[in-house]
Amino acid sequence: MSKFLKDSTLNIISNLIVVVVIQLLAFPVINKDVSNSQFALLIVLYGIAIVVATSLGNTLNNVRLLHRENITNIEREMIFTRGFLIILMLNLLIFTGVSILYSHKIDLNIILMIVFSLLLTARHYLNVYFRENLKYVNILLVNIFVFIGYILGLVIFKFVFPIYSIVFILGELLGFIFLYKKTGFSSYLKRNKIHNKKKVKQIFQDYINLSLINVIINILNYLDRFILLPIIGPVLVNVYFIASTASKMIGLITTPMNNVILSYLSVKNNKDNLKRFIQINVGIIIASIPMFFIVKYSSLLVVFILYNSYMEKVPMIINLVVIICILQIFNSIFHPFAMRMIHSRIIFFIQVGYGIIYLVLAFVGSYINGLQGFCWASILAMLFKLIATNLIVLRMTALKKGKR
Repeated sequence: MSKFLKDSTLNIISNLIVVVVIQLLAFPVINKDVSNSQFALLIVLYGIAIVVATSLGNTLNNVRLLHRENITNIEREMIFTRGFLIILMLNLLIFTGVSILYSHKIDLNIILMIVFSLLLTARHYLNVYFRENLKYVNILLVNIFVFIGYILGLVIFKFVFPIYSIVFILGELLGFIFLYKKTGFSSYLKRNKIHNKKKVKQIFQDYINLSLINVIINILNYLDRFILLPIIGPVLVNVYFIASTASKMIGLITTPMNNVILSYLSVKNNKDNLKRFIQINVGIIIASIPMFFIVKYSSLLVVFILYNSYMEKVPMIINLVVIICILQIFNSIFHPFAMRMIHSRIIFFIQVGYGIIYLVLAFVGSYINGLQGFCWASILAMLFKLIATNLIVLRMTALKKGKR
Protein backbone atom coordinates (compact mmCIF):
# COMPACT_ATOMS: atom_id res chain seq x y z
CA MET A 1 0.00 0.00 0.00
CA SER A 2 2.87 2.39 0.81
CA LYS A 3 4.41 1.62 -2.60
CA PHE A 4 1.08 2.44 -4.25
CA LEU A 5 1.01 5.85 -2.54
CA LYS A 6 4.66 6.41 -3.43
CA ASP A 7 4.01 5.60 -7.12
CA SER A 8 0.91 7.83 -7.11
CA THR A 9 2.97 10.69 -5.66
CA LEU A 10 5.71 10.16 -8.25
CA ASN A 11 3.07 10.22 -11.00
CA ILE A 12 1.62 13.51 -9.72
CA ILE A 13 5.10 15.07 -9.51
CA SER A 14 5.93 13.81 -13.02
CA ASN A 15 2.78 15.41 -14.46
CA LEU A 16 3.36 18.60 -12.49
CA ILE A 17 6.90 19.03 -13.87
CA VAL A 18 5.65 19.06 -17.47
CA VAL A 19 2.60 21.23 -16.66
CA VAL A 20 4.77 23.84 -14.92
CA VAL A 21 7.35 24.13 -17.70
CA ILE A 22 4.69 24.43 -20.41
CA GLN A 23 1.98 26.50 -18.68
CA LEU A 24 4.13 28.75 -16.45
CA LEU A 25 7.28 29.08 -18.58
CA ALA A 26 6.88 28.18 -22.26
CA PHE A 27 3.53 29.79 -23.06
CA PRO A 28 4.12 33.07 -21.14
CA VAL A 29 7.59 33.55 -22.69
CA ILE A 30 6.36 32.80 -26.22
CA ASN A 31 3.29 35.04 -25.77
CA LYS A 32 5.52 38.07 -25.22
CA ASP A 33 7.39 37.59 -28.52
CA VAL A 34 4.66 36.63 -31.00
CA SER A 35 1.48 38.24 -32.32
CA ASN A 36 -2.02 37.43 -31.03
CA SER A 37 -2.82 35.38 -34.14
CA GLN A 38 0.44 33.38 -33.86
CA PHE A 39 -0.15 32.65 -30.17
CA ALA A 40 -3.77 31.62 -30.80
CA LEU A 41 -2.59 29.25 -33.57
CA LEU A 42 0.03 27.78 -31.20
CA ILE A 43 -2.66 27.17 -28.54
CA VAL A 44 -4.82 25.36 -31.12
CA LEU A 45 -1.90 23.29 -32.52
CA TYR A 46 -0.81 22.28 -29.01
CA GLY A 47 -4.38 21.29 -28.17
CA ILE A 48 -4.61 19.17 -31.34
CA ALA A 49 -1.28 17.48 -30.49
CA ILE A 50 -2.52 16.62 -26.98
CA VAL A 51 -5.84 15.23 -28.28
CA VAL A 52 -4.07 13.05 -30.88
CA ALA A 53 -1.36 11.86 -28.45
CA THR A 54 -3.78 10.89 -25.69
CA SER A 55 -6.37 9.38 -28.05
CA LEU A 56 -3.85 7.29 -30.02
CA GLY A 57 -0.72 6.88 -27.87
CA ASN A 58 -2.17 6.73 -24.38
CA THR A 59 -4.98 4.41 -25.49
CA LEU A 60 -2.45 1.95 -26.97
CA ASN A 61 -0.55 2.22 -23.69
CA ASN A 62 -3.68 1.27 -21.69
CA VAL A 63 -4.71 -1.56 -24.05
CA ARG A 64 -1.24 -3.08 -23.75
CA LEU A 65 -1.64 -3.07 -19.94
CA LEU A 66 -5.07 -4.69 -20.23
CA HIS A 67 -3.64 -7.56 -22.32
CA ARG A 68 -0.40 -7.93 -20.41
CA GLU A 69 -1.15 -11.35 -18.91
CA ASN A 70 -2.88 -12.93 -21.91
CA ILE A 71 0.05 -13.20 -24.35
CA THR A 72 3.76 -13.98 -24.30
CA ASN A 73 6.35 -11.20 -24.07
CA ILE A 74 7.48 -11.73 -27.68
CA GLU A 75 3.91 -11.64 -29.03
CA ARG A 76 3.12 -8.56 -26.99
CA GLU A 77 6.19 -6.71 -28.23
CA MET A 78 5.57 -7.63 -31.87
CA ILE A 79 1.86 -6.72 -31.82
CA PHE A 80 2.19 -3.44 -29.97
CA THR A 81 5.38 -2.25 -31.66
CA ARG A 82 3.66 -2.59 -35.03
CA GLY A 83 0.58 -0.94 -33.57
CA PHE A 84 2.83 1.89 -32.40
CA LEU A 85 4.13 2.42 -35.97
CA ILE A 86 0.56 2.44 -37.30
CA ILE A 87 -0.61 5.10 -34.81
CA LEU A 88 2.42 7.25 -35.69
CA MET A 89 1.33 7.17 -39.36
CA LEU A 90 -2.23 8.02 -38.32
CA ASN A 91 -0.85 10.80 -36.13
CA LEU A 92 1.07 12.22 -39.10
CA LEU A 93 -2.00 12.27 -41.35
CA ILE A 94 -4.44 13.64 -38.75
CA PHE A 95 -2.21 16.33 -37.28
CA THR A 96 -0.96 17.51 -40.68
CA GLY A 97 -4.50 17.74 -42.09
CA VAL A 98 -6.00 19.57 -39.09
CA SER A 99 -2.98 21.90 -38.83
CA ILE A 100 -3.34 22.96 -42.47
CA LEU A 101 -7.09 23.45 -41.90
CA TYR A 102 -6.42 25.97 -39.11
CA SER A 103 -3.21 27.62 -40.38
CA HIS A 104 -4.04 27.59 -44.14
CA LYS A 105 -0.35 27.05 -44.92
CA ILE A 106 2.72 24.91 -44.31
CA ASP A 107 5.80 26.69 -42.96
CA LEU A 108 8.74 25.73 -40.74
CA ASN A 109 6.70 26.18 -37.57
CA ILE A 110 4.00 23.80 -38.83
CA ILE A 111 6.55 21.19 -39.97
CA LEU A 112 8.32 21.24 -36.60
CA MET A 113 4.98 21.07 -34.74
CA ILE A 114 4.15 17.95 -36.80
CA VAL A 115 7.41 16.37 -35.57
CA PHE A 116 6.55 17.51 -32.02
CA SER A 117 3.17 15.79 -32.30
CA LEU A 118 4.84 12.50 -33.32
CA LEU A 119 7.30 12.70 -30.41
CA LEU A 120 4.49 13.52 -27.96
CA THR A 121 2.47 10.50 -29.11
CA ALA A 122 5.59 8.35 -28.80
CA ARG A 123 6.09 9.47 -25.19
CA HIS A 124 2.46 8.77 -24.30
CA TYR A 125 2.82 5.19 -25.57
CA LEU A 126 6.40 4.30 -24.64
CA ASN A 127 5.82 5.13 -20.96
CA VAL A 128 3.98 1.79 -20.86
CA TYR A 129 7.33 0.01 -20.57
CA PHE A 130 7.76 1.63 -17.16
CA ARG A 131 4.09 1.40 -16.11
CA GLU A 132 3.87 -2.36 -16.68
CA ASN A 133 6.92 -2.88 -14.46
CA LEU A 134 5.82 -0.23 -11.92
CA LYS A 135 8.98 1.81 -12.55
CA TYR A 136 7.43 5.22 -11.97
CA VAL A 137 10.84 6.66 -11.13
CA ASN A 138 11.75 6.24 -14.80
CA ILE A 139 8.61 8.14 -15.86
CA LEU A 140 9.75 10.92 -13.53
CA LEU A 141 13.20 10.85 -15.20
CA VAL A 142 11.58 11.05 -18.66
CA ASN A 143 9.67 14.15 -17.61
CA ILE A 144 12.79 15.71 -16.08
CA PHE A 145 14.49 15.32 -19.49
CA VAL A 146 11.39 16.86 -21.10
CA PHE A 147 11.64 19.76 -18.63
CA ILE A 148 15.34 20.30 -19.48
CA GLY A 149 14.52 20.16 -23.19
CA TYR A 150 11.87 22.86 -22.84
CA ILE A 151 14.30 25.10 -20.93
CA LEU A 152 16.95 24.66 -23.66
CA GLY A 153 14.29 25.34 -26.29
CA LEU A 154 13.22 28.55 -24.57
CA VAL A 155 16.82 29.78 -24.42
CA ILE A 156 17.29 29.06 -28.15
CA PHE A 157 13.93 30.71 -28.95
CA LYS A 158 14.82 33.88 -27.02
CA PHE A 159 18.42 34.33 -28.10
CA VAL A 160 19.20 32.27 -31.20
CA PHE A 161 16.30 31.07 -33.35
CA PRO A 162 12.91 32.84 -32.86
CA ILE A 163 10.70 29.96 -34.02
CA TYR A 164 8.31 28.92 -31.21
CA SER A 165 8.03 25.29 -32.33
CA ILE A 166 11.71 24.74 -31.45
CA VAL A 167 10.71 24.97 -27.76
CA PHE A 168 8.25 22.08 -28.01
CA ILE A 169 10.29 19.87 -30.29
CA LEU A 170 13.41 20.07 -28.08
CA GLY A 171 11.37 19.26 -24.97
CA GLU A 172 9.93 16.08 -26.46
CA LEU A 173 13.15 15.13 -28.26
CA LEU A 174 15.17 14.81 -25.04
CA GLY A 175 12.38 12.75 -23.48
CA PHE A 176 12.25 10.49 -26.55
CA ILE A 177 16.02 9.90 -26.51
CA PHE A 178 15.76 8.71 -22.89
CA LEU A 179 12.83 6.43 -23.78
CA TYR A 180 14.63 5.05 -26.84
CA LYS A 181 17.66 4.11 -24.77
CA LYS A 182 15.68 2.61 -21.87
CA THR A 183 12.86 0.69 -23.60
CA GLY A 184 14.58 -1.11 -26.50
CA PHE A 185 11.32 -1.17 -28.49
CA SER A 186 13.20 -0.76 -31.79
CA SER A 187 14.62 -4.31 -31.57
CA TYR A 188 11.14 -5.70 -32.37
CA LEU A 189 10.58 -3.70 -35.56
CA LYS A 190 11.91 -6.40 -37.93
CA ARG A 191 10.48 -9.55 -36.38
CA ASN A 192 8.58 -12.34 -38.17
CA LYS A 193 4.86 -12.41 -38.87
CA ILE A 194 2.36 -12.44 -36.01
CA HIS A 195 0.53 -15.79 -35.95
CA ASN A 196 -1.99 -15.15 -33.16
CA LYS A 197 -4.59 -13.44 -35.40
CA LYS A 198 -7.41 -13.97 -32.88
CA LYS A 199 -5.48 -12.08 -30.21
CA VAL A 200 -4.68 -9.25 -32.63
CA LYS A 201 -8.41 -8.94 -33.42
CA GLN A 202 -9.33 -8.75 -29.71
CA ILE A 203 -6.67 -6.09 -29.09
CA PHE A 204 -7.79 -4.13 -32.14
CA GLN A 205 -11.44 -4.15 -30.98
CA ASP A 206 -10.45 -2.98 -27.48
CA TYR A 207 -8.28 -0.27 -28.98
CA ILE A 208 -11.04 1.04 -31.26
CA ASN A 209 -13.60 1.12 -28.41
CA LEU A 210 -11.30 2.90 -25.96
CA SER A 211 -9.87 5.32 -28.51
CA LEU A 212 -13.37 6.42 -29.59
CA ILE A 213 -14.28 7.21 -25.97
CA ASN A 214 -10.97 9.02 -25.47
CA VAL A 215 -11.43 11.04 -28.68
CA ILE A 216 -14.81 12.30 -27.38
CA ILE A 217 -13.40 13.15 -23.93
CA ASN A 218 -10.25 14.87 -25.28
CA ILE A 219 -11.99 16.88 -27.99
CA LEU A 220 -14.49 18.17 -25.41
CA ASN A 221 -11.64 19.05 -23.03
CA TYR A 222 -10.03 21.23 -25.71
CA LEU A 223 -13.23 22.36 -27.41
CA ASP A 224 -12.62 26.00 -26.45
CA ARG A 225 -9.56 26.15 -28.72
CA PHE A 226 -11.16 24.44 -31.72
CA ILE A 227 -14.46 26.38 -31.69
CA LEU A 228 -13.47 29.84 -30.49
CA LEU A 229 -10.69 30.61 -33.01
CA PRO A 230 -12.85 30.48 -36.17
CA ILE A 231 -15.91 32.09 -34.49
CA ILE A 232 -14.62 34.92 -32.27
CA GLY A 233 -10.99 35.31 -33.34
CA PRO A 234 -7.51 34.94 -31.83
CA VAL A 235 -7.63 37.66 -29.16
CA LEU A 236 -10.54 36.12 -27.23
CA VAL A 237 -9.06 32.63 -27.66
CA ASN A 238 -5.97 33.94 -25.87
CA VAL A 239 -8.11 35.58 -23.17
CA TYR A 240 -9.93 32.31 -22.40
CA PHE A 241 -6.73 30.26 -22.47
CA ILE A 242 -4.92 32.67 -20.15
CA ALA A 243 -7.90 33.01 -17.77
CA SER A 244 -8.09 29.21 -17.43
CA THR A 245 -4.34 28.54 -17.05
CA ALA A 246 -4.33 28.23 -13.25
CA SER A 247 -7.70 26.43 -13.28
CA LYS A 248 -6.44 23.75 -15.65
CA MET A 249 -3.27 23.28 -13.60
CA ILE A 250 -5.35 22.75 -10.44
CA GLY A 251 -7.49 20.23 -12.32
CA LEU A 252 -4.41 18.31 -13.54
CA ILE A 253 -3.04 18.15 -9.99
CA THR A 254 -6.28 17.21 -8.22
CA THR A 255 -7.45 14.52 -10.67
CA PRO A 256 -4.71 11.95 -9.87
CA MET A 257 -5.14 12.72 -6.15
CA ASN A 258 -8.88 12.04 -6.42
CA ASN A 259 -8.25 8.78 -8.24
CA VAL A 260 -5.97 7.57 -5.44
CA ILE A 261 -8.50 8.49 -2.72
CA LEU A 262 -11.36 6.83 -4.61
CA SER A 263 -9.27 3.72 -5.27
CA TYR A 264 -8.87 3.29 -1.51
CA LEU A 265 -12.57 3.93 -0.91
CA SER A 266 -13.55 1.34 -3.51
CA VAL A 267 -11.63 -1.40 -1.69
CA LYS A 268 -14.21 -1.33 1.12
CA ASN A 269 -17.50 -3.22 1.16
CA ASN A 270 -19.75 -2.50 -1.86
CA LYS A 271 -22.74 -2.15 0.51
CA ASP A 272 -21.28 1.19 1.63
CA ASN A 273 -21.15 2.60 -1.93
CA LEU A 274 -24.35 4.68 -1.63
CA LYS A 275 -23.31 6.03 1.76
CA ARG A 276 -19.89 7.05 0.45
CA PHE A 277 -21.47 8.53 -2.68
CA ILE A 278 -23.75 10.76 -0.57
CA GLN A 279 -20.77 11.73 1.62
CA ILE A 280 -18.85 12.79 -1.48
CA ASN A 281 -21.81 14.89 -2.67
CA VAL A 282 -22.10 16.64 0.70
CA GLY A 283 -18.33 17.18 0.81
CA ILE A 284 -18.36 18.68 -2.68
CA ILE A 285 -21.15 21.13 -1.81
CA ILE A 286 -19.28 22.25 1.33
CA ALA A 287 -15.93 22.54 -0.50
CA SER A 288 -17.27 24.42 -3.52
CA ILE A 289 -17.50 27.86 -1.87
CA PRO A 290 -13.93 28.14 -0.51
CA MET A 291 -12.64 26.40 -3.66
CA PHE A 292 -14.27 29.09 -5.83
CA PHE A 293 -12.31 31.89 -4.16
CA ILE A 294 -9.04 29.90 -4.03
CA VAL A 295 -9.18 29.11 -7.76
CA LYS A 296 -10.36 32.62 -8.70
CA TYR A 297 -7.62 34.55 -6.93
CA SER A 298 -4.86 32.08 -7.80
CA SER A 299 -5.94 32.47 -11.46
CA LEU A 300 -5.84 36.27 -11.23
CA LEU A 301 -2.41 36.08 -9.58
CA VAL A 302 -1.06 33.90 -12.41
CA VAL A 303 -2.48 36.30 -15.01
CA PHE A 304 -1.04 39.33 -13.18
CA ILE A 305 2.46 37.79 -13.01
CA LEU A 306 2.69 36.03 -16.38
CA TYR A 307 0.18 37.76 -18.69
CA ASN A 308 -0.09 41.27 -17.27
CA SER A 309 -1.25 42.80 -20.58
CA TYR A 310 -4.47 40.72 -20.35
CA MET A 311 -5.45 41.89 -16.84
CA GLU A 312 -8.17 44.20 -18.19
CA LYS A 313 -9.85 41.48 -20.29
CA VAL A 314 -9.66 38.42 -18.01
CA PRO A 315 -11.91 39.70 -15.13
CA MET A 316 -14.95 39.79 -17.45
CA ILE A 317 -15.01 35.97 -17.63
CA ILE A 318 -12.97 34.83 -14.60
CA ASN A 319 -16.01 33.89 -12.46
CA LEU A 320 -17.44 31.73 -15.26
CA VAL A 321 -14.06 30.09 -15.95
CA VAL A 322 -13.66 29.23 -12.25
CA ILE A 323 -17.13 27.62 -12.17
CA ILE A 324 -16.15 25.55 -15.24
CA CYS A 325 -12.95 24.46 -13.48
CA ILE A 326 -14.82 23.40 -10.33
CA LEU A 327 -17.40 21.45 -12.34
CA GLN A 328 -14.58 19.69 -14.25
CA ILE A 329 -12.97 18.68 -10.96
CA PHE A 330 -16.30 17.43 -9.58
CA ASN A 331 -16.98 15.40 -12.73
CA SER A 332 -13.49 13.88 -12.52
CA ILE A 333 -14.20 12.88 -8.91
CA PHE A 334 -17.49 11.20 -9.83
CA HIS A 335 -16.25 9.43 -12.97
CA PRO A 336 -14.11 6.69 -11.35
CA PHE A 337 -16.64 6.36 -8.51
CA ALA A 338 -19.54 5.97 -10.96
CA MET A 339 -17.58 3.24 -12.77
CA ARG A 340 -18.02 1.13 -9.63
CA MET A 341 -21.80 1.50 -9.73
CA ILE A 342 -22.87 2.01 -13.38
CA HIS A 343 -22.38 -0.24 -16.42
CA SER A 344 -19.72 1.03 -18.84
CA ARG A 345 -22.31 1.24 -21.66
CA ILE A 346 -24.43 3.67 -19.62
CA ILE A 347 -21.33 5.78 -18.87
CA PHE A 348 -20.60 5.86 -22.62
CA PHE A 349 -24.15 7.08 -23.37
CA ILE A 350 -23.84 9.79 -20.69
CA GLN A 351 -20.58 10.90 -22.31
CA VAL A 352 -22.14 10.96 -25.80
CA GLY A 353 -25.18 12.89 -24.52
CA TYR A 354 -22.88 15.34 -22.77
CA GLY A 355 -20.83 15.73 -25.94
CA ILE A 356 -23.84 16.47 -28.16
CA ILE A 357 -25.28 19.00 -25.70
CA TYR A 358 -21.86 20.62 -25.26
CA LEU A 359 -21.24 20.94 -29.01
CA VAL A 360 -24.67 22.40 -29.81
CA LEU A 361 -24.67 24.86 -26.90
CA ALA A 362 -21.03 25.85 -27.52
CA PHE A 363 -21.61 26.70 -31.18
CA VAL A 364 -24.86 28.56 -30.49
CA GLY A 365 -23.55 30.31 -27.36
CA SER A 366 -20.28 31.40 -29.02
CA TYR A 367 -22.10 32.68 -32.10
CA ILE A 368 -24.73 34.64 -30.16
CA ASN A 369 -22.77 35.93 -27.16
CA GLY A 370 -19.08 35.34 -27.92
CA LEU A 371 -16.78 34.18 -25.13
CA GLN A 372 -19.35 34.54 -22.34
CA GLY A 373 -21.83 32.50 -24.37
CA PHE A 374 -19.26 29.73 -24.72
CA CYS A 375 -18.61 29.77 -20.96
CA TRP A 376 -22.32 29.47 -20.13
CA ALA A 377 -22.63 26.62 -22.65
CA SER A 378 -19.78 24.78 -20.91
CA ILE A 379 -21.38 25.26 -17.48
CA LEU A 380 -24.81 24.00 -18.61
CA ALA A 381 -23.34 20.93 -20.36
CA MET A 382 -21.21 20.01 -17.33
CA LEU A 383 -24.17 20.45 -14.98
CA PHE A 384 -26.13 18.05 -17.18
CA LYS A 385 -23.36 15.45 -16.91
CA LEU A 386 -23.04 15.91 -13.14
CA ILE A 387 -26.80 15.69 -12.48
CA ALA A 388 -27.28 12.76 -14.90
CA THR A 389 -24.47 10.79 -13.24
CA ASN A 390 -25.91 11.43 -9.77
CA LEU A 391 -29.47 10.48 -10.73
CA ILE A 392 -28.43 7.28 -12.52
CA VAL A 393 -26.18 6.21 -9.62
CA LEU A 394 -29.06 6.72 -7.16
CA ARG A 395 -31.49 4.91 -9.46
CA MET A 396 -29.16 1.93 -10.02
CA THR A 397 -28.47 1.66 -6.29
CA ALA A 398 -32.21 1.70 -5.51
CA LEU A 399 -32.86 -1.06 -8.09
CA LYS A 400 -30.09 -3.23 -6.60
CA LYS A 401 -31.55 -2.74 -3.12
CA GLY A 402 -35.00 -3.73 -4.37
CA LYS A 403 -33.69 -7.04 -5.72
CA ARG A 404 -32.29 -8.10 -2.32
